[in-house]
Amino acid sequence: MKKKDKDEMHGMKTAELGKKVAELKKLIAAERLNMMTKEVKNRHLVKELRHKRAVALSILQMKVLSESK
Repeated sequence: MKKKDKDEMHGMKTAELGKKVAELKKLIAAERLNMMTKEVKNRHLVKELRHKRAVALSILQMKVLSESK
């Protein structure tokens, strides 16, 4: 994941990050379905999407914890 993407996520608000996480979850499910039903050129895309989702969840958790203090 590029640093630019991480910096962009740090700049988002918690609601926007929540939407981003939900969007990534839908993309992962759709890509898994595509992998099972037809031949896909980029087989590493699911791994990259899962990594992006994990980073987004981590940043979201940090923001939620910092707001609660």
